[in-house]
Amino acid sequence: MTVSITDVARTAGVSASTVSRALRGRPGVSDEVRAQITAVAAQLGYTASRSASSLASGRTFTIGVVVPYVGRWFFGTVLDAAEHVFSAAGYDVLLYNLGSPETRKRFFTRMPVRKRVDAVLSLLIPDEEESAALRSLGVPLASTVGGARPGFT
Repeated sequence: MTVSITDVARTAGVSASTVSRALRGRPGVSDEVRAQITAVAAQLGYTASRSASSLASGRTFTIGVVVPYVGRWFFGTVLDAAEHVFSAAGYDVLLYNLGSPETRKRFFTRMPVRKRVDAVLSLLIPDEEESAALRSLGVPLASTVGGARPGFT
């Protein structure tokens, strides 16, 4: 059974918003109450919901990685290393494998990463139109191939 923030609040005798503030280190909670809530959360095995945290913070804790051919050695190696670094920093990786011209066109037409990622790592060389589409996301962009591009690190 999953333990909810409401379960922690009920057991600690406080409101769910107090639990949220206490566990996120926000002001408005005394040290004594924060310690009590932390102990109850640990005792119950509470883990914060990633989607609820995302709603509250506006962050997804997800990095989109766009790859032209995930099965090729270079891209697989870079993807493995990127996932290791992102995971250690608390981020999930959302992979977009654009292995065919149709898939690539559909990706850049629909932009499925919009509002789903906090940043994009591009392992493909986007043309000008594709670069503009990625920049329109308003998130940090990085590229590992093809040299410098405006708006990408």
